[in-house]
Amino acid sequence: MNDAFDQFWQWREKPPGSRLAISNEIYSAVMSLPEAQRTSREAVNAAVESWSALRSSTTGLFVDSAAALRPSNRRELCRD
Repeated sequence: MNDAFDQFWQWREKPPGSRLAISNEIYSAVMSLPEAQRTSREAVNAAVESWSALRSSTTGLFVDSAAALRPSNRRELCRD
């Protein structure tokens, strides 16, 4: 399997009309790098790994917040 660096460059160099796609996670992580670092395998793979870790840690916050806002949970949170 290709790493994130290979996936990004295959996508970036795809021929016109190709339907090859990459995940939003890879695209966002690579685009957050300065252009000069996008050619570094280590920098790209590290950025995607960091992006993945950040997204997975913040997703839990959104899920927990949504659960706290459910009507049944709000009553429990407001009880003294």
